[in-house]
Amino acid sequence: MRMLATMQPWTGDQTMERFKHWQLFLIFFAPLFIALHLEDQFYKGILQSISLSFVVIYLLSIGEYLHGIKEISGHNFFRLNCFYLVIVIILIGIVGDFVSADYLVVGLVSVAYALLATIQVIDHVAILIRANENKELDNHKQKVEFMLLFFWPVGIWFLQPRINKIS
Repeated sequence: MRMLATMQPWTGDQTMERFKHWQLFLIFFAPLFIALHLEDQFYKGILQSISLSFVVIYLLSIGEYLHGIKEISGHNFFRLNCFYLVIVIILIGIVGDFVSADYLVVGLVSVAYALLATIQVIDHVAILIRANENKELDNHKQKVEFMLLFFWPVGIWFLQPRINKIS
C-alpha cells in the first residue's frame, strides 16, 4: 500500500524515446512468443498485430519527438502513413487469410500501398534521426539509419542509444 502512495503520476517524459533497447526488444517479442503457444488462429493474429502495431507506434512516437526538436517537411504525410499502417496491420491480424476472392484486388492494392507507406515512414524517421544529430542529409545519407530501422529488432540495439543521447 505504501508503494502506491509514493508512486508519481505519469508526467509524459516516460515515452518511448527514453526506453532502453532491450526493453523495446522485449515489448516487441513478448506477444510473438505468447502467440507461438496458442492454438486459436484469431488470438495468434491479434497478438502478432499487437507486436507489429507496437513497431509502427514506436516509429510514430520517435518521429513526433524528433520533429518537435527539429522540424522537417512531410510530417503530416508521415502521420497519415503511420495511421494507415496500424489499421492495415490490425485488419490483416483479425481477418488473416479469410479474404474472399471478391476483395482480392482491394487487398493487393492495400498491401502494396502499405509497403510504400512503410518505406516512407522508415525513411522519415531516419532523416529525423540524422537531422537531430546535426549530420548531413543530402544524397540519401540516411541509408544506414534506414536499414537499421528496416531490420527493426536488430537495428534498435544500435539506434535506441543514439535516440537516448538526443533526448
